[in-house]
Amino acid sequence: MNRLITHDLRHTAGIQIVFWLLLFVVSCTSFVSSASAQAPAPAPTEYTLLAPIPLQGAGGNPTEKTNAVQYITGLFKLIIGLAGVLAVVMLIYAGIKYMSTDAFSGKDEAKGVIENAMWGLGLAIAAWLILYTINPKLVEIKFDIPKQKIAPSTLSGGGGGGGVLPGYILTPEQVAEDNRIELDLKKNIPSVTINNNPCVTGATSGCTNVVGLPQQAIEGVKSFALTCQIAMGKNCFVEITGGTEGGHATHGPGLAVIDIGKNLNVNNYIKQKGAPTNTQACSQLGPQYSLNNTIYVDEWTHWHVCY
Repeated sequence: MNRLITHDLRHTAGIQIVFWLLLFVVSCTSFVSSASAQAPAPAPTEYTLLAPIPLQGAGGNPTEKTNAVQYITGLFKLIIGLAGVLAVVMLIYAGIKYMSTDAFSGKDEAKGVIENAMWGLGLAIAAWLILYTINPKLVEIKFDIPKQKIAPSTLSGGGGGGGVLPGYILTPEQVAEDNRIELDLKKNIPSVTINNNPCVTGATSGCTNVVGLPQQAIEGVKSFALTCQIAMGKNCFVEITGGTEGGHATHGPGLAVIDIGKNLNVNNYIKQKGAPTNTQACSQLGPQYSLNNTIYVDEWTHWHVCY
């Protein structure tokens, strides 16, 4: 009876040791995987190993230099592989012991070793399968994070002085879109120009953005340049002096509002063809004129245009 109790205790202890060992491996792997999905990727640091090891599996060449990602990935594969190899070795050992002894105690002990080996092998396989079933990415140890695209800022100032839009840094994608819109305006007949380069660094003066400008405003300023030229019989030289950059209270990304520069032809066209109006939907900083369903506000140095 005591012998059976001792055997059961050793059997239970063996299973617990294998279980907690594999649980530790799974926990470490999950932690590394989740951390890699949340933390920014540092620059990989290369390490020189004391002895070359095959981190890419049995068929891979021994590696002398590696980084943390490769090392941890190789270590994880090594632990799973060792668990399988040790389980097979223990099965062979227990099988030989079972066949080579006639004592019941020896056979019981061999059975216990076989059971422990099978439990260990099963847990090793289950650890990988569970992680892979939940999410295949959990068995891929990576510290790099894909670059996220940042959409143009949706910040906007309140109409009529409800708040000034702060400056914002343009992403490479936003700069490319800004350049595309500027080129499209220049190709228009007659062309529409922009007085400054885009505010790449987030400045609010000395630069002009058109990225994030609604198509309604883009087509509106094109139409204005054409109708102004037809009405005045000459090019009106339409130039955008304010767009979606920061520093404005009444226009920004997503708002169909721009500023255009003043000149004789532009001024005469708006004042002669436009009808005086007074709407709360646009700037109140000067006389307003309604022309082709667009409001033009005379703000001293420029025309504030609300489409």
